[in-house]
Amino acid sequence: MIHRMIYPNKCIFCQKALDDKNAHDCCHGGKAPYPYGDATRGPVHRLKYGGVRTLAVPMAKAMVRGISSWKQPPYGAIPLIVPVPLHSEREKERGFNQAKLLALEIYKLTKFPMMDGLTRPRNTAPQHGLTPDERAANLEGAIAVKPDFDPANRHILLVDDIYTTGATSAACIAALTTAGAISIEVIVFAKV
Repeated sequence: MIHRMIYPNKCIFCQKALDDKNAHDCCHGGKAPYPYGDATRGPVHRLKYGGVRTLAVPMAKAMVRGISSWKQPPYGAIPLIVPVPLHSEREKERGFNQAKLLALEIYKLTKFPMMDGLTRPRNTAPQHGLTPDERAANLEGAIAVKPDFDPANRHILLVDDIYTTGATSAACIAALTTAGAISIEVIVFAKV
């Protein structure tokens, strides 16, 4: 019963029937306005590695166009926007967290509440170039809920720039569900 509260028996995006095996990994685990490829690689890399922060604005607009067709969120809840965290060292090197920039722009457009509620206490190796199993192992125990954040009984809109294997989303989902979130939807700019 609790499992079904967290992971409904139908995908909220495509309405595909879910079982325990694919309960949080349908539609590649989230909604994206674009597939990841030649056309989307440029903006993602320029934002993430080139520091072109202004790209967060059009990227977020595209993401919001994708969510504007949503009806009432599950269980009548207003979603709480939560960005995927970066380790503090990586955020310091980069100067920003691209997921947080996207989440902030989505907040400005939707007026859904936003909370930077997750942390990455362990500095993991970059996910790029790792196999799906290596990605999952790399993130095991690497994401936690901040002490001042209580996601219990909340509907979470988890924001990131790109979805590849789902290891990062799965680690965030695990932390949030353990802390009592009732539903989590992942939204990204592009997905593989």
